[in-house]
Amino acid sequence: MNLRLVCYLVVVIVLTLFMGSCRSKERIITGDAVVGLSEDRLVDLIQVNDLPYESLYFRRLLVELDIPGQVRSFRANMYIKKDSAIIISVVPLMGIEVFRICLDERNITVIDRINRQVMKGDYRSLSQQYSVNLNFKIIQQILTNSLFGYPDTDLRQIKRYRASVGDNLYILQSADDRTASRSLQRGDDLTIHRLEIAPGKFRINRSIISQPSNQSVLRIEYADFNQINNRHSFPNKISIFGTHGRESMSIKFNYVGFDINGSQSISFRIPGNYEVVNF
Repeated sequence: MNLRLVCYLVVVIVLTLFMGSCRSKERIITGDAVVGLSEDRLVDLIQVNDLPYESLYFRRLLVELDIPGQVRSFRANMYIKKDSAIIISVVPLMGIEVFRICLDERNITVIDRINRQVMKGDYRSLSQQYSVNLNFKIIQQILTNSLFGYPDTDLRQIKRYRASVGDNLYILQSADDRTASRSLQRGDDLTIHRLEIAPGKFRINRSIISQPSNQSVLRIEYADFNQINNRHSFPNKISIFGTHGRESMSIKFNYVGFDINGSQSISFRIPGNYEVVNF
């Protein structure tokens, strides 16, 4: 696994990682979507059902990655310190750590144990290189299956999305189909963000970010929701499908379990004798 692949992997992980648990499973859809629920009320219900936490530790994450020219499977552990840092330890199947990744509010840093290098970059440089808009807040919200707007995470923007009901799901969408069609005809650079929310539990089942003008779509689908307590449910699996023109990729994640506000964590200390390189 070379540094170029790690850069690509960081972008994919921070856009698409998810939460999971090994507790008893249940169907996430536990009721019928009600026509006429306002955007404000729907957003409030999603927020109320978010998991309260200060730290999360994920263990034995299995990742299956299929991108042009690369098919890989590997294990990882992940630690989230709320509003502070996300640390990922990449461990191939032989059990020895090869990369340790830290995302904080300003930077992304990768320690390469094999080549004894430290790779540093910020969200702006990665956004320019891979044509995706990244910031720490968006990443954290996706990791915790929480509500987020794109590219702006301000929930006041979400409350301006259009709410509707379809296939027994609530739908929040930044632009309706008619507006999107007109914008495409004018050649506008429009980004459409669509969220599909399960009634009853009010968890996000699917998130789609599309840019029709450059034929780009990122679709994130959550599955195998587990009951954490009488109030919260989170997914154990996620499948991500991305297309850009004729190119496509997919990535799948599966967690064995996680600890909430526990004693386990992952430290991040840069070795003094490693070469520092930039993205």
